[in-house]
Amino acid sequence: MRLVLAILIPWLQFFTIGRYWAGVICLLLQITLIGWLPAAIWSIYALVNYETDKKIEKLVAEQDSPEFFSNYARKAPASSDQNGGGDE
Repeated sequence: MRLVLAILIPWLQFFTIGRYWAGVICLLLQITLIGWLPAAIWSIYALVNYETDKKIEKLVAEQDSPEFFSNYARKAPASSDQNGGGDE
């Protein structure tokens, strides 16, 4: 939905992701027909960066949680050597 919004009404898409000043600048750029295409490209680029930032924030939040480390420890391979020695 946001992608369609970014193509058709680029300035409004900036407001949906919380970049208000960019939305105003994009609106001024979009007023001319020549500026509409760069405004749409800029809006799509900003949307992709916004979605990437959200994914990164989600991954960082998951890594900071205690469940992340307990799941990692559970998935660790068990040693086949009972004595703790090498391949002797």
